[in-house]
Amino acid sequence: MTMKRLYLFLLLCGSLHAADWRLLRRAAQVAACAATAADAATTLRPGLRETNPLLGQGASVIGIKLGVCAGQIAFAEWRSRRHFEIEKPVTFAAFGEAGVFTVLAIRNSRIKP
Repeated sequence: MTMKRLYLFLLLCGSLHAADWRLLRRAAQVAACAATAADAATTLRPGLRETNPLLGQGASVIGIKLGVCAGQIAFAEWRSRRHFEIEKPVTFAAFGEAGVFTVLAIRNSRIKP
């Protein structure tokens, strides 16, 4: 069983090395924005409130969170046109952001109002 996992890991690493980083970066950005939207939606359930005072309350939470997400996409697109070496770090950062906001959305959905 361990050798099968090792072969699968090596196969995935080889495919990531040969992957189109632009496509992978955009998929990561979509995942990050979807996770951010899920976090905002679970925050705005009746009886709950945003604990971050900078984001405020109500519909402004959605606007601010999605505005930050759109700003990150715009910056990554603008920056990667001249500097191709930035695609890998931006891709990993977007996948990390998607993971963090997914965990926050799951945590928010488990809170009882």
